[in-house]
Amino acid sequence: MSREHPPAVVIIAAAATAVSVVVFLGGPRLGYLPGIVFSAIVGLLILWRFRPSLSMSWLVAVLLAAYYLGGAVVVGDDVMAHLHLGNDILRYDRGIHVLGALITVLLVAEIARGRKAVSGVIVLAIAAGAGLLVESVELFTALGLPGLFSYDIVDSSLDVVGNTVGLALGFVALVLARRRPLAERAARSVQQARYD
Repeated sequence: MSREHPPAVVIIAAAATAVSVVVFLGGPRLGYLPGIVFSAIVGLLILWRFRPSLSMSWLVAVLLAAYYLGGAVVVGDDVMAHLHLGNDILRYDRGIHVLGALITVLLVAEIARGRKAVSGVIVLAIAAGAGLLVESVELFTALGLPGLFSYDIVDSSLDVVGNTVGLALGFVALVLARRRPLAERAARSVQQARYD
């Protein structure tokens, strides 16, 4: 798989590095350990089972590497995931949620392409479910590792808003992608009608 999908190597290397840093440095980073391991397993299973395009595989690998950096790298006295970009709402972590939901919509749409009975609504539902699964892993990590991973309902709610923004952007991207081939076919039809 690594020759066909070099992003798998990136996911493995990034996850292994993040796990090593988190375990070695300990402290508040240990709470990110379940999320890192879970996402690496899911990412590798997606690449192995569904064999997305190389460009989509790279998107998944880069997203996961950025996610791992958020939990492993310290900026000031906190992890990079909590790095504020101007205010409490705009944070590195929220950007990852937006990108994650957007990439998930595009990934699910690519995997579903060509399958009958898979509509845009199902694609969005699967992608939304993935976002809720991420938040559930955070909740259960906080419950299972009290003191190592803080859980804040407002923070998680804002993460869900980030997921929703990413879903909306993914939906718009899908609509625009479908219109382009339609417009190209219409233009070819007009060209062909002129020559007939």
